[in-house]
Amino acid sequence: LGLQSTMAPDVELFNLAYNGLAGAAPSVHHLMKNFIVDYEEMMEMLRDYASSGDGYFAPACRWARRNKARWEAWLPMAEARRCGRGQGMVDGEGDSAAYVQNVSLAMTCARCEAGRFSSTYVEGSFETRVCLPCQPGTSQVAMGSERCRPCPPGSFQAEPGQLTCERCPKGTFASFEGVDQCDHCPVGRTTNGNGYISPQDCDCDRGTRRDAASGGCVRCGDGTHCKGFGAAPEALPGFHLAPPGQVVAEPGEDGLLVFSCLGDERRCPGGVAGACGANRKSAAIACGECAAGTFEDTGKECARCSGHAGAVLGALAAVSGVAFLAMLAVLVNQNFLLQRQSTMAMSIIVGLACTSVQTIGTFNQISIEWVEPLKTIV
Repeated sequence: LGLQSTMAPDVELFNLAYNGLAGAAPSVHHLMKNFIVDYEEMMEMLRDYASSGDGYFAPACRWARRNKARWEAWLPMAEARRCGRGQGMVDGEGDSAAYVQNVSLAMTCARCEAGRFSSTYVEGSFETRVCLPCQPGTSQVAMGSERCRPCPPGSFQAEPGQLTCERCPKGTFASFEGVDQCDHCPVGRTTNGNGYISPQDCDCDRGTRRDAASGGCVRCGDGTHCKGFGAAPEALPGFHLAPPGQVVAEPGEDGLLVFSCLGDERRCPGGVAGACGANRKSAAIACGECAAGTFEDTGKECARCSGHAGAVLGALAAVSGVAFLAMLAVLVNQNFLLQRQSTMAMSIIVGLACTSVQTIGTFNQISIEWVEPLKTIV
């Protein structure tokens, strides 16, 4: 009526803004940031709407089909699959997510776990990263790594995707890094444990020794003990190993000169070549001689000579000398035929006694295992 007219209801306009949206909802922030439709595109959809009469949804759908590459860039999914260093594409979230190497299968990114490394991956014009397992001969114990570490010399790794390398077992070695298996020692030789790096570390094992003539490993002979790995043979208790350069007999089949000491560990305690008991000559066969200035007592041990023993021997020598001179004087000044038989008998007895003492003293210097009653007498 006249100046009156209808009026639309009031519409309240809101300006919604939140400066923490990128952190609180990164997917929403990404979509809103990239959602851009210019004026020409809007007019295109309006003309389609006006001419088709299909409603609002159909023109928008037709536009989306014609501009797929345009709106796919708006979606947070594309950015979620663009992985950074130390990451790789996965097909989901949480513990059940698995690493994938195809963009169409990926949903998001995750840090590469230990035993894997982050590698660049390009599919068309889209560049991202994937988590690949470490190759044999390498390992990686840290998460989010961009490369795997080669196994150092003396170690190996035969399986992919491992956290650590393993030391080469006994009898093997690895001279170079990054190997997936170790080399074996020559036949008859081994290493003194695990993790060796050179063929020079291969040597004769325990119970064997290196033969000087052939250079090979031979069994340790009777009465000896071989520690192996270049160590010199040693005598067992009760045996004597002749020192180098001592040639008193033909060596045995093993090339060593070993003497049995009849189980007497006091005389032959065993050990390195030439080892003997206290105060015994190392160059003597089976340690059978006492060193200078010592004598073998009744306990078959070499004891040092005391001053009293020398005085007694000197006195005996003096008495024997005086008795001999007295007997000589009697024989010279008297008629031998007129001597009484008792005097001759006494002279013979004294002479035999002196000879016996000298003989016993000589036998006592010889290394012989005496039996009773000679053992007590000597």
